[in-house]
Amino acid sequence: MYRHQRRLPEAEALIREALGIRQKIFGNEHLDVADSLHNLSIVLADQGKGAESEERAREVLAMRRRLLGEEHALVAAALVDVAYALGFTSKLEEAESLQREALAMQRKLLGDEHPDVSVSLSSLGDRMRQRGNVAEAQTVSSAALSIQRKLLGDDSPDVMFSLSSLGATLEAQGKLVEAEAAHREALVLWRKREGNASPRALSALESVARVLKAQKTFGDAEQFVDETLTPALVKQPSSADLLALRVDLKARRGQWQEAATDAALSLEHDPFHNSRFPMVASLLVKTHDRPAYEQLRTRLLTTYANTTNCYVADQVAKACLFLPASEADLKVIGHLADTAVTQGIGDKNAMPFFQTCKALSEYRQGHYPEAVEWAQKPLKISRNYVHGHTYAVLAMAYWKLEKKDEARATLAKGDTLAPRIMPVSVAEDPGNKWLAWLYARIQLDEATALIQPATITDNNSKQP
Repeated sequence: MYRHQRRLPEAEALIREALGIRQKIFGNEHLDVADSLHNLSIVLADQGKGAESEERAREVLAMRRRLLGEEHALVAAALVDVAYALGFTSKLEEAESLQREALAMQRKLLGDEHPDVSVSLSSLGDRMRQRGNVAEAQTVSSAALSIQRKLLGDDSPDVMFSLSSLGATLEAQGKLVEAEAAHREALVLWRKREGNASPRALSALESVARVLKAQKTFGDAEQFVDETLTPALVKQPSSADLLALRVDLKARRGQWQEAATDAALSLEHDPFHNSRFPMVASLLVKTHDRPAYEQLRTRLLTTYANTTNCYVADQVAKACLFLPASEADLKVIGHLADTAVTQGIGDKNAMPFFQTCKALSEYRQGHYPEAVEWAQKPLKISRNYVHGHTYAVLAMAYWKLEKKDEARATLAKGDTLAPRIMPVSVAEDPGNKWLAWLYARIQLDEATALIQPATITDNNSKQP
């Protein structure tokens, strides 16, 4: 129930308590213990703790194999759990392979027309979509949905999950009208089954609004979200994702205070959603709420100082670097920035963002040559969203090194990429260009304050 309500830390605490009781009663090697480990793996994944979730899921798989043999329905279910956890650690190829292994085992043991087989087939479609094989994913997801409608009827949660999966696959293919229809059907069914404010109905509503946004009907999306986010609902943890979506819609229109309020509340409801850390931090800076920003920075550094996850490390470091920090904090932030560029070296797409964060970390520590060196790396990759942010860091580092001409020229390049007023092309981009613009603009404003007053003084000193 706590998991359903998105009260994830409380859910994890109860699961761990149950696990301890079962281990005391049955010992460490027992199917009931494996069940508790399964529950723990799922709730850890929900909190974004992918590595720990994977570890627990593999523990379940090994235990069930020892107790039940290589072929058993519960072993197949454990394979599905590992595949699910791997989706949170970007090990997508292995996730799809394990999902296929589970599906083959279930078909052999249960037959093609068993509900578990259809669920596993739907999950395989998810794994395919995650790897970018969207055409085959649509075929698989459609087949799973057809089987489930026949076996279970439209009021089955499995049908609704498969509708959402199909909708996401259609989105990935750019078939937005069809995707909207699938998500709307899922929304109607969830509302009928659980009520308008249930977490799963809200998730389906979020998907509809996301597709509306992708179709650039931002007004419709905002109205859709506003009608649902009642004063009572925004107090509930289940509203976190929908609040984050409204942040996106408000920020595009420059409604920064409203966006900042929603962002802070969304993070309060879902404090482990690390991708929102820099979003909340940047909005607090944009609205000049320095006390709230400092509180957030302290909380993040206290909680994540020793994380080994490169993505979490990057998000935390980025959030904590928008404004200058104390020497003690910079030591921790520097360690996090190092973690991102060393542990994340295999992710070529993420590396430019990691490198820019590392450059800003070096700049904050007064290591200006190193800041320049790191800032130049992402600029070698053309047309990257991070360039505006990177130019701002590079301009400030050049200025501190007395390379004033290079600083001014670099600042001008950054201003071109992220003008002071958000361009329409950014505001209407279905993705996250507005967020990249905001990150860049915060640092570009800092660079402007550093460089332009001195520039005016330089010019005045040349007057007769």
